[in-house]
Amino acid sequence: MGADLLIHTLMWDKKRKLDFKAGHRVIDEMDDDDSLNAECVCKEDLHAALKDVEDSLDGSRDAFTFDLLHLNVFITGGMSWGDSPTETYNSVQNLVSFPQVLDAVGINLDEDLFDYKALVMRILKNRELLPMLLGKDKHLDTLIEGRLKKNVVRNKPRPMVH
Repeated sequence: MGADLLIHTLMWDKKRKLDFKAGHRVIDEMDDDDSLNAECVCKEDLHAALKDVEDSLDGSRDAFTFDLLHLNVFITGGMSWGDSPTETYNSVQNLVSFPQVLDAVGINLDEDLFDYKALVMRILKNRELLPMLLGKDKHLDTLIEGRLKKNVVRNKPRPMVH
């Protein structure tokens, strides 16, 4: 038997301010239903895991944050011989089973990972792409529609004052 490399990553847009309090509120609002029990995790464990990740962002020996294109990337893990590579890895492992918590914090959001905002700006510059892309991705459709409405409001003729 050999060792395995176990890695977890969390990502968010460099411009996004993470809101860990929002993540803790989501945990507090969770029912102690089958979703928590099925994962063998209690609310206290999730709160501790979220706090561990937050603390690790300020520097940790078992986690690292770096820039990659438009993203901040948080990475933790290491070699495992059947055990867990790090405590922070365990914390992230607990959190990834509850994406609603990470969403509330502002981590691993599709709009950040796929840089939807930059994509929308490119699409609007080349409007011939619109018919090919509309209806393919609900989130992208919403962003394009919102941006088009903003452009209409900005370009709306102003009444003349006499």
